[in-house]
Amino acid sequence: MLKVALIYGFAEGHSVSKRMRKELSAKGFTLSSDPKDADIIMAHSGGSFMLPAKHQARLVVLINPPMWLGRSPLRGLTPKVKQETKNSYWYRKSWFNFLYLFSRPASWARMSKSIKRGIFHTGDARTVIIRNRHDTFAHPEDVLACSSVSGWMVCSLDGSHDDLWEHPSPYVDLIKILSDEHGVALE
Repeated sequence: MLKVALIYGFAEGHSVSKRMRKELSAKGFTLSSDPKDADIIMAHSGGSFMLPAKHQARLVVLINPPMWLGRSPLRGLTPKVKQETKNSYWYRKSWFNFLYLFSRPASWARMSKSIKRGIFHTGDARTVIIRNRHDTFAHPEDVLACSSVSGWMVCSLDGSHDDLWEHPSPYVDLIKILSDEHGVALE
């Protein structure tokens, strides 16, 4: 079984990812708590900048990394909240976001510094960026420009910035296809 590590974004953690973890397990993946030892790394939002400098992953999936040149990630927050408050799931998720925000200040301080540096530690892994069509933190043209320079693949899925936590199936299905296509499967 392939080991998948989740790297969370700003004010996210284990409680927010319950549906994703369940879906990954159902599709035959094993969860790894250490990204350095995972076959696949899935990083969401600001977590995309928190990949370990050295890892053995053969597939790195960056989901909605904040990429909007000339715009602070904080400017994407207001439209995100306007989109997501229409959904009752947002209220439950926000409770956990609030707890993570205040229980892990060192983590978000490191993430903030990493975002300013703008370095993705993808190593030799096949890298894919998933940008949701209604994401308010990643401009489509900036994502395409980054991928064309680096040779990364870009995929677009329906949904908003945090959609992967509420509707994980399309993300896991895509990762399953990508891991098979790019020879990530273990013999």
